[in-house]
Amino acid sequence: MRAESLAERGADPIQLDRSQLHQVKAADLAIRFAFGCGMSVVAGAVTLAVGDHLGGLFLAFPAILPASLTLIGQKDGDDEAELDAVGATLGAVALVAFAVVAVSLFTVITPTVVEALALAGWLAVAFGLYFLARFVVGRQRRRRP
Repeated sequence: MRAESLAERGADPIQLDRSQLHQVKAADLAIRFAFGCGMSVVAGAVTLAVGDHLGGLFLAFPAILPASLTLIGQKDGDDEAELDAVGATLGAVALVAFAVVAVSLFTVITPTVVEALALAGWLAVAFGLYFLARFVVGRQRRRRP
């Protein structure tokens, strides 16, 4: 049995389209900047109020994600915003893998090696989840009449 390629399953390939860069509006960038700045201020305030352990958790919040999803939803529709939210979630799960590897190894081996291994863990989980999601979406598309 021959394995189907992503294109044969109807999945779009990963690509970078530089021609889209001129469509980015200054107002959209300002909204993203404001969200990012706002979350940094909140993280700083929480840190000053209750300590750096809790404040550090707020720094992990994807500060521009709400703004980006709102703008994508307005411009390209809710389906596109949902896809971006799924991608952000998969990336966050991969970051957990990075953190687990880093926390487990920082006291055992040199930091440079730990960072390389944590990066490898992140890449493995991120790409694994990406291809798993593509596989699931491809199967769902084939089942539809």
